[in-house]
Amino acid sequence: MSGRAVSGTFIPDRRETLLLRAALLEVPVAPTSWEEWIRQVPMEEAEEGSYRLYPLVYKNLSRLGVGVSGLGKLKGAYRHTWYRNQLLLHRSRAVLDLLAAHFGTTIVFTIIVVLANIIVDICYAYLDPRVRLG
Repeated sequence: MSGRAVSGTFIPDRRETLLLRAALLEVPVAPTSWEEWIRQVPMEEAEEGSYRLYPLVYKNLSRLGVGVSGLGKLKGAYRHTWYRNQLLLHRSRAVLDLLAAHFGTTIVFTIIVVLANIIVDICYAYLDPRVRLG
């Protein structure tokens, strides 16, 4: 356990709740929440944590088949995140090859399956190489 203290709150405020509703809920709440979000926060001015939810918002609103303002920009954020994650995964190839050489391909395949079940869609998660797990 590190001695670092974490400051701030992890409870979403009213505007962040709108974005979470757009990303996770169904019609009519999701599109209504998204429209309210962009009335309050111009898409280009969203802080980083909110921007990281844009791919999930895009996926949810697309799945629902609703037409909303800014859907094209959300799709761009989705594609940008997908491409960035592909680059990060490509860079991890050397690590996977090393693990396969040392432990065998079965272990590496198991790791990939577990990660796939956690992430589900690689674009939903904004992979950040600075994040340390464990």
